[in-house]
Amino acid sequence: MRNWITGCAVLVAGAFALVAGSRASADTNSQAGVDRYLDLEPADTLSGQGYGYDSIARTFVSRQCVEFKGGLIDGGGGAGGDSFSYHRVTSNYQLADSMDLSIRTRFSASMGVASGSSDSKLGLFESTKTNTLTQTIVASYKKVEPFKYISGEIRLKPEYAKLAGKPAFREQCGDYFIVGVQEGRWMYGVVQLVVDDVETASKLGLSSKVGASYVGQSASASLKSLNELKNTSHKNDLKVDVISSGTKRASVTIEQFLKQVESFPGAKGSKATFKLKAIPYEDVVVNWPSKDPLAPMTSDEKLGKLVEAAYGLEALSEDTRFVKDNKALFALGTEPAKRKERLEYYESRLGDYRDELADLRKKAQNCDVDWKPKCEELFKKWRDFAEFANPEYRHLPVRYGADCRTSRIVTPSLLNKSGKEVYYWFSDNPRGDKEMGGGPVAVSAYLNLAPHFTGGDRLAVRTLLATLNITLEENKDDHSTFKRKVEGDVVDLDTLDPSTDLSECAFRGNGTKLQSIRLDSAQCSLMKQISPGSKVAEEVCETKVESKYEGILHQLSAKDPRNDVTFNKNAKGALKSISCTVDTPDSDDLKNVRCGEISFEPVELDLVDKNDVVADKWDPPAKRRK
Repeated sequence: MRNWITGCAVLVAGAFALVAGSRASADTNSQAGVDRYLDLEPADTLSGQGYGYDSIARTFVSRQCVEFKGGLIDGGGGAGGDSFSYHRVTSNYQLADSMDLSIRTRFSASMGVASGSSDSKLGLFESTKTNTLTQTIVASYKKVEPFKYISGEIRLKPEYAKLAGKPAFREQCGDYFIVGVQEGRWMYGVVQLVVDDVETASKLGLSSKVGASYVGQSASASLKSLNELKNTSHKNDLKVDVISSGTKRASVTIEQFLKQVESFPGAKGSKATFKLKAIPYEDVVVNWPSKDPLAPMTSDEKLGKLVEAAYGLEALSEDTRFVKDNKALFALGTEPAKRKERLEYYESRLGDYRDELADLRKKAQNCDVDWKPKCEELFKKWRDFAEFANPEYRHLPVRYGADCRTSRIVTPSLLNKSGKEVYYWFSDNPRGDKEMGGGPVAVSAYLNLAPHFTGGDRLAVRTLLATLNITLEENKDDHSTFKRKVEGDVVDLDTLDPSTDLSECAFRGNGTKLQSIRLDSAQCSLMKQISPGSKVAEEVCETKVESKYEGILHQLSAKDPRNDVTFNKNAKGALKSISCTVDTPDSDDLKNVRCGEISFEPVELDLVDKNDVVADKWDPPAKRRK
């Protein structure tokens, strides 16, 4: 006679071992109970030791078709511990790991056939969709007791024994029954933030690739990670769901959740079912008719690979859809044609991922209870999902960590390190003597703005350089002329906006959206009109016509200008004014005249995300996996 204690149920080092009795040992084609059990999530209906389960329909049967008199025994499997763990997940495959879901429950859910009550752990899992573009942190706690298994002889009740092996038996009792129940206190919380703006992405440091590589395992997180999501979310878009033993699922605020995380382990609370174990009737009941068992099931490892592929394809689909629907958040290139080409590629790949997922789900139906050749073919195709996923993720674009395209109006400033204004004396005297002779003096200034490039990578330039050529010309006699070139950084991207990381931004072109001013015939006429007979005007207009500047200023001083004079008439572009001392009572004006207090008009910077420049070189892969 087969006896459940004799053919005992024990857990050794975490491995469930069921040694079936005479029937299993007599039938060499039968798998032993160790390979036949099912790990199940708690039922939404009445359930417990002896209740049935239909592995094909994946439904619980609310009746006990077996009877047993030996009571219950502890079989080990207690997963002690009294602390929370935190994980950052990017796919539902990782989420299932963090929530301790059994492999066959994961399989059913990944194939779209599981159905859990919204107030169950499975219901919370099924309603949560994760991917690399959604910030998801799972907090989990469990303190469970050992499994309690049926002991003693197990028999079919008389009314069901006569149906054993017939379709009517499955209809009423299922093909499995629950042999073990594990209880305890547990809690699972899922905190999610969908980052759909650049400001939040910048605060979270999301400027790397969407998923530079596929990662099969979840990453560790912490209470600090939860607080980062809380503090970063600038609108009411932080989703927090929690389910625990003895309570219903609830959506709470992050503050309520953090309080619950802190208090739950030490609080008193009712226990609830954590896991169920089921086994085929024919493996253990003593009055089952002699016949071959059901088709052998596959190993958890092979099922796990199909689950990973299903959830991986689902995550790839969601990531690709998000990129397509939120293209303004991603570096797709600076050229409209390149951006269009890339978006068309994602549209195509999105269809491919969805087709692959539908094909996988169609062919994998019932692979968890009947491992047919088509299941083995699927396993061989998807056993290393990373080999498929990594190249796909490498073609997803980089997410903007800062909005380099946002209009940024700045006022350039030439300041020394102490923040004080600098005056510039003259030393170049190309014409005439060193005495301005009481003036009037014509002041001309030509401003160029450009990224301060000194070699290497142009995209690495962080400052905008101002080059200002100033000329003072005596407007009489020998037209004494003094010249001075002033150079200095006037904008620094690293200190421009303390609230935003602009490290991924670079200057484009000359760094501003100013329309350059041409030193054309109209400008020459203006110079000659302001300063009749000007040698500088003649010289400049003969040699520099069509030169381009970001700022120009021409003005004539009054006679005998002995103090600082602000020159701001006829200023164009970014140059607003210059304060200069252009004449002194001394006979050697060269060592006395000076200019300073150089002020600029506000300008709009022209920035580009470095990743857009790199994206201009992107080409779609030649071959696509179908």
